[in-house]
Amino acid sequence: MPAIASSSRPPSLKPALAETLALLVLAVLPACATPTGASHPGRNLGLSRYGGPGLEVENEYSTALDSSSGVASRGGLDDQAWEEARRTETDRALATLWSVAGSTNTLGAEWEFRFWSEGGALTLLSLRRTETGESLLAPISRGAFLPRLSRELPSLLGNSPREVTLTLERQETGWSADLDTSSRKEPPAHARTVPSVRGGSSGATHQQVLDTARGIAGLMSVPRGGTTELVAEVSLEDARILGWELKDLDSSGDGPALSASEDAVNVMVAVLLPFTSGLGERTVSLSVQAEHRHGDARPRWRIEAAHVVEPPPLPAEVADLHEEYRRLHESILIEFQEQTREYAILAAGFTLEQIAYSIVGGIALKGAWVLIGKGAPTIVSVLSKGGKVAVRWLRNLLVRTPAADRELLLRLWMKAETQGLKALTEVEKQELRAVMGRMEKVLETPLDDSAKRQIWKWSREEYFSLYNPKLAEILGAEGMTYYQVHHICPMRFVHLFPKLDINGKANLTGIHKTVHESISSVWSSLGRASDKMSAKDVSRVIEIVNRHYRRWFDKVFDPKDLSALANAEQSALSEVAALKSLIP
Repeated sequence: MPAIASSSRPPSLKPALAETLALLVLAVLPACATPTGASHPGRNLGLSRYGGPGLEVENEYSTALDSSSGVASRGGLDDQAWEEARRTETDRALATLWSVAGSTNTLGAEWEFRFWSEGGALTLLSLRRTETGESLLAPISRGAFLPRLSRELPSLLGNSPREVTLTLERQETGWSADLDTSSRKEPPAHARTVPSVRGGSSGATHQQVLDTARGIAGLMSVPRGGTTELVAEVSLEDARILGWELKDLDSSGDGPALSASEDAVNVMVAVLLPFTSGLGERTVSLSVQAEHRHGDARPRWRIEAAHVVEPPPLPAEVADLHEEYRRLHESILIEFQEQTREYAILAAGFTLEQIAYSIVGGIALKGAWVLIGKGAPTIVSVLSKGGKVAVRWLRNLLVRTPAADRELLLRLWMKAETQGLKALTEVEKQELRAVMGRMEKVLETPLDDSAKRQIWKWSREEYFSLYNPKLAEILGAEGMTYYQVHHICPMRFVHLFPKLDINGKANLTGIHKTVHESISSVWSSLGRASDKMSAKDVSRVIEIVNRHYRRWFDKVFDPKDLSALANAEQSALSEVAALKSLIP
């Protein structure tokens, strides 16, 4: 996705949304409003004991989407499902605001929340307390927390991909909210683009967050009458927590250390759980502070800030395919999580090219080279170069791979994509290495007819759409019927060149069918000798053909050249006959 300018407010905001943004300071209901939060008809959602103020945790419930309609846009969601998912995203965002800021009861306290908004999905980028406030106020109920924002937020966000900032201020009668949608930047790598119909978080994710919060809380001690500041970094992959580490711990005061209470665990859960709704590997930095006042039994912990750490620049080998991989990875997760697809069914829903994107991008980004092992040096060598060239090369290898091995590979990879590399058992890792080793041998095996037909189909599509669309435009629909795509190294011999990109730009040329027939006659003249040819022999024939026919490559054939074409054929046949006599 191209970078999005941040210098001005997008045109879509100008007049219609500008009127809506007159609600920037949203009126709130008085603190005596009903205490119940937003409900979801048809959903059985409960409250977590450690969820903080009203944080929702998904029970054993999964919403399956009807994929029979074949809807391809919005992640396969039809209009009704998309609207429901969009509303769920808004409810989840508001639950985040409430769980983090809802218990702040000091006048003038301010919070800032940044989200990436795209396609109806809201991905949390950061949150921070910008003002602590002064005098204490009476607590308010969940129902009194920004009720108009709950209704208006989907309209306020609009449809354009953008970063949005919500600033909340605690006032005497409740909260006010200011929404800034003018910031437009390139989307972060972990941002989602398809809204989720699932409310809350899975039980497994919540348990991981709870375990992590308790682990961090074990280090959260405060000297009696003193203060403590703690910074921790949590590593995530999709909705899974990979681990955490303490980055800084600073305490002041000489009194005996007081350990954190369960309330401190609640604080950590409330702030960390919303960050699990993201894509790929990332790191979240959490900053918390505590103070113990004389007379209090326990110190009071509060969150100060949390943000997704800016990742380093992408490796060169995945930079040109990262966007495709990210969206594909998101699609796989949606199919698996929202539609509860089994791995085999999940893999069947994607093309071989998409699967190749997933494997090449995933291996490069997740460092899964060790899983392939040393038994597939050619595969490792090509895929390590990354990029779309490696994707097409792997796709062509996949179509040559026996169905049983291909299905095994896709099943294993779907598990790695949806649950992480660590989810693979030792037996599955051995299976993955073994299948890659067998695929290495496929590279040295001649193509069967089925693989040839598919690769030929791809070659025509890619040559005229990617490599030479200008020629297709010149020829037009009728003229295209007389033109064919020639593999400079014929598919019959590609097993002699394991690293060759069969359908790469360097191996394809568009020619008139008359020229193609002439070239074919030159190769056919080899007869049975072609079965004994080495890679060196094939390269010499390729050089002969290219030298005599290159003048007609990638261009419109002039019928006046028929005599020259006949002479080229005779000269090429003569040279190939001489070469043929030298083949044992």
